[in-house]
Amino acid sequence: MDRYLGDLWNKLPATIGRGLRSGVNLMVRDVITNRLTDDNPPYLNRDTGNLIRSVSASPSFSVQGDLNSETAIFTGQFGSNLSYAKKHEDGGTFTEYVPAHYRKRVGKARRNARARSRAGLISKQLGDKVFVRAHTRTITYRARHMFRDTVKAQHFGAARRMRRSLELLHKNRNVPSLAEIAGGG
Repeated sequence: MDRYLGDLWNKLPATIGRGLRSGVNLMVRDVITNRLTDDNPPYLNRDTGNLIRSVSASPSFSVQGDLNSETAIFTGQFGSNLSYAKKHEDGGTFTEYVPAHYRKRVGKARRNARARSRAGLISKQLGDKVFVRAHTRTITYRARHMFRDTVKAQHFGAARRMRRSLELLHKNRNVPSLAEIAGGG
């Protein structure tokens, strides 16, 4: 009996880690499929796909002391490393730096080139292209809460996957795979 419990006890950290990874992967999939697609008007639509590709997860399980001391810490993080992801998540008004660049004059910009030249933004013209000097602009992003809404919607599903990983450890006496954990919830 003690050997059986000791064996399970040794497999517990790996099982919890897999359950946590499965739960956080569930949240990543929810953000990508339900929050960053064209079908969801309150959220961002896909333009270049950079934000969808940048969404990642980093679950971890650490024990301070030993497992008997009940100080195990579970953390799971997911999000994006792109600066504009936070701006869209939280919203607000920001001042952004626009580097110098050439812009093609078409339509309304062509008609307003004379006014923009007088304003000092245009300093040089090259055929149908205009050189625009470096400047700052103020832009307002509305809060979209893509990641927060996912946490609200999926925290029970993530907890269910953690519980399932422990149930599978007890039932099979082996560390479950991510596919086994996902198969039940």
